[in-house]
Amino acid sequence: MKRLIFLCIFLSSLSLGKSYAQSIEGDYLYPEIFRFNPPPLNPVVIQDSLWIDDSYLRVTYDATIITDTVSRVLFKDRMIVLCGNHYFLSFGENLWLESHYTINEDPKYLCAKGEESIIPFFLLRNLQNNLLTNMVSEPSWINRRTIYIEPTPPFFWNFSEESKELLGYTCYKAETLFRGRAWTVWFTTDVPVDCGLWKFSGLPGLILEASDSSGEYIFSVVGIESINEGIYIYSSAWDRQMERKDARNFEAKLYKNPLANGFSSVSTMRFIDRNHGLHGNEIFNADNLTFPYNPMELE
Repeated sequence: MKRLIFLCIFLSSLSLGKSYAQSIEGDYLYPEIFRFNPPPLNPVVIQDSLWIDDSYLRVTYDATIITDTVSRVLFKDRMIVLCGNHYFLSFGENLWLESHYTINEDPKYLCAKGEESIIPFFLLRNLQNNLLTNMVSEPSWINRRTIYIEPTPPFFWNFSEESKELLGYTCYKAETLFRGRAWTVWFTTDVPVDCGLWKFSGLPGLILEASDSSGEYIFSVVGIESINEGIYIYSSAWDRQMERKDARNFEAKLYKNPLANGFSSVSTMRFIDRNHGLHGNEIFNADNLTFPYNPMELE
């Protein structure tokens, strides 16, 4: 994993942030287009926290994700799911770690070796009113999140007689189509939790494994703990709330054309590798800079 610090000198402001680049030697995946792979996700500058529930279960999944469907390079992250009596909270562990690192720069909050901050969201599922709150980090040079609320969507599951064992639990296979992806999951009725993972619902047990048919998103359970810990939501001065349709369209534009939808039309980036010093400069504009965009929801 190459951790880079980049300086973005805007026409109107100066911003300091962290990012990763698959290639820092100036290689292009498309003619004349420079792409970050994975795209840079900034941690949230936490302003305040609000306790909303206590968990009775903490589930950890290894996540293997393809952010760029052209290069198809696999990256690893982790998804954490906290299950409470009133709320379920799913989030990318490395985004959570880096958000807390911004507070006190404690090394224990750095990503594990071989992992990246790929999962860009905190997803809060309200079991009382069946609403989902999506808090999505934007791929930009300052800490911003787009927030939208939607009803918990219905899932129509096709069940199979197939079974297998995961972490000592007998699991059963179910399949569904959801917003542009075909998903296969394995769930266990030995842990009678309504799915837990991400937005999935409507199964009589905890999902221990989930993958889409393209192999671009794979979640595999690595830990199930009966643990009591607070479920918090965090706020930031940069948060902005939209309707789901507007938020998704805005997000897609930010990835496709980050400078045109940002604060400046031109930016100079100086890539600095912590181990090897200055690598070089790239002059970016709205025509030659883009981030790969391959979200879990394609619709």
